[in-house]
Amino acid sequence: MEHRIKIVIMSHLSDAQMELEHSPELANARLKFVRHLISTYSNTDELISIERCDEIWDQVNGVIV
Repeated sequence: MEHRIKIVIMSHLSDAQMELEHSPELANARLKFVRHLISTYSNTDELISIERCDEIWDQVNGVIV
């Protein structure tokens, strides 16, 4: 399944905002992921697969439990 990159970005920013108080480490990881997406993909209307998002997450943040 694929989603527009801007939807992925908005979703992670929304989640990060909710996690700031309770899980700041995860919120920071989401912000790093979003920064990477914005710096890598100038066209946020482009589609990206969930698998590619997972690869990027692991590349940027490693595994966070």
